[in-house]
Amino acid sequence: MGKASQFILQAIVEGETDPQRLASFAVGRVRASQQELESALTGKITTHHRFMLGEHLKQIETLNAAIGRVSQEIARRFTPLMILQKKEQLINQHR
Repeated sequence: MGKASQFILQAIVEGETDPQRLASFAVGRVRASQQELESALTGKITTHHRFMLGEHLKQIETLNAAIGRVSQEIARRFTPLMILQKKEQLINQHR
């Protein structure tokens, strides 16, 4: 999910309801036109919807943090030196 989408959803969670204002939060590489965004952001949002959106955004944040930690671990384990050592081990095994 892109930053603009998260920003718009967070604004909805915080109580923003104006489709024009919500659409104006879309920055960066957004494919939809301002009018398309406003149309998509027009509708009824209940307290329950806001609560559930907030929960989903928290879960996305948690998963993004986990992805970051796993990516760091992969980078740590597969440094160029480690790759060279693995290569040498494989070469030595086949001699």
